[in-house]
Amino acid sequence: MNTRTSTTIDKFLLFCVSGVLAIAIAGYFSRDTWLIALVSITSAFSITALVSFYKEKKNTKIKNKKVDLALMQFYFKDKQFAYDTIFNALSTRYKCRNDVEFIIVNETIAVYPYLVPKTLSFEKFCEILGNLPNDYKRLVIVTTKGKGSSFSKEMALLDLSIDVKVLSSEKTYNLLKQLDGLPKNEHNLKPNRRTAREFLVAALSPKAARRYLFTALLLIGSSFFMPISIYFMIVGGLCLLLAVLSKLNIIERIKQKN
Repeated sequence: MNTRTSTTIDKFLLFCVSGVLAIAIAGYFSRDTWLIALVSITSAFSITALVSFYKEKKNTKIKNKKVDLALMQFYFKDKQFAYDTIFNALSTRYKCRNDVEFIIVNETIAVYPYLVPKTLSFEKFCEILGNLPNDYKRLVIVTTKGKGSSFSKEMALLDLSIDVKVLSSEKTYNLLKQLDGLPKNEHNLKPNRRTAREFLVAALSPKAARRYLFTALLLIGSSFFMPISIYFMIVGGLCLLLAVLSKLNIIERIKQKN
């Protein structure tokens, strides 16, 4: 089952389970149907949102690791490899030419590849600026670690006529990805986009049957003690149907018949 499908199913099941628990607790203190419904829906949405937020933060860390792993390839190559990679990527969309250590884009932007395992210091920036052969409208420094902690404060002391932009690791990654310029072994890390059919296959895989069954039993069992039992029976029945279809691996059976 792919990650996106699994996440969607987990959110649905978490919403149902947290809603049932909220109704059970609210029903113990009150018999007001509308109040119980309001409490259950609010609780279900809140719990689902909080868990999703936590998982999103976790996924961001994973994404950062992916970016670091992709750009780490530059650390084991020479300076020319970094220059050629950026030059070839930019050349697919812009008019580029060589100018010593810089890549001149559309005759107005000077790009400097600084793909090393450390942040850009103010001293290194001054060195790069001093080596700039001509006056250009903008200087873009492509990095893998971004700027140093005191870089912005020291930059504020300068009165520059040129616009300066330092790309962070994520922006460097996104730039190369958009231009299809990532090093070749990065392609193994690219997530494949799933079609609706693939989503359905993953959602009805045998691995999902246990979770559907657990949610179905919980909903149907709780319906006997809740004032709005019809809704529990409907959703519980739907989960039970999904559990049966998943256990039978119905999608694969349809494929074999065709």
